[in-house]
Amino acid sequence: LPIQSEAPPPSAEQANPALATFDQAREAFQGGDYPGALKLVEQALKALPNDATLHEFRALCLFAMKRYDPAAASLYAVLSVGPGWDWTT
Repeated sequence: LPIQSEAPPPSAEQANPALATFDQAREAFQGGDYPGALKLVEQALKALPNDATLHEFRALCLFAMKRYDPAAASLYAVLSVGPGWDWTT
């Protein structure tokens, strides 16, 4: 899915629950539960479909699950609107 970089920012009512779900996704990923992390980040993306960080994390989950083609597609959408993460991220 293309990321709409010109879209207005989401309201706090949309963003806060989605970011809490993203925190859960990161915890799942760090625990090695890549499918669980993917499911959670996809939930967050329903509320924040234009968030490049969520899309990049989704790509990371897919890559960790060796689903390289969908990972590349997701990452391409991120890189089309700006630079990706650096090593520190």
